[in-house]
Amino acid sequence: MTEKEQRTALRDEAAALLEQAEALLTELTDGYTEEKDGTFSACHPHNGFASVIRQISSLRKPLARAKV
Repeated sequence: MTEKEQRTALRDEAAALLEQAEALLTELTDGYTEEKDGTFSACHPHNGFASVIRQISSLRKPLARAKV
């Protein structure tokens, strides 16, 4: 395996693991039930996890397309 193939494999594995993390955090976030008024407060863990999901997604997408 050439160095480029190794880097490509590592990049693909990193992107796949980030995608897996997104899916698990989404499942965790979906496990919270809405408050009585139908929303979550800004400090609720649901919103914190949703923010982390967005950050991971913004990291994963360019990583998956990056040249090695």
